[in-house]
Amino acid sequence: MGVMLQAFYWVCPKLENREHQWWTFIKLKLPAIAEAGFTALWLPPANKAAGWKSMGYDPYDYYDLGEFDQKGGAPTCSRGRATSVRAPGVQS
Repeated sequence: MGVMLQAFYWVCPKLENREHQWWTFIKLKLPAIAEAGFTALWLPPANKAAGWKSMGYDPYDYYDLGEFDQKGGAPTCSRGRATSVRAPGVQS
């Protein structure tokens, strides 16, 4: 049996002064998270959100993970999220 950590809350990037950096911030914290005994992370959806300050629960396109030329043509920050948040003993 494992223990899951909810690795976000409604406005966490703003409150933690990590806007547009949340996934990188969590990735840096993975060793400490694993050491604390957590074996899984609950993360926001990786799809493109309708709002640029969103945690992803207002989907713009369920199937766009950053590879499509939409919403101004800039790649989204979600590209690579699924493979980048990994640590020994922690599922995401």
